[in-house]
Amino acid sequence: MRNLQLFSATIDKVAARHFELHRMLRRAFDGALAPMMQFLVDHEGLSPEDAQYLRKLADKVEKHQGG
Repeated sequence: MRNLQLFSATIDKVAARHFELHRMLRRAFDGALAPMMQFLVDHEGLSPEDAQYLRKLADKVEKHQGG
């Protein structure tokens, strides 16, 4: 009979993504989101659908912040 070990995550997927994203932002872009977004657009491209989605997100943030 084999030794079988089951593992489960100690943090959820959202927390793991949050941690890794902030770690990468700190290391690669001094913690700044806008330069990372610019880098992705310049080097990975942006589909019209993604551009529209990002506009909607920006509008949502502006409305929420009273801008």
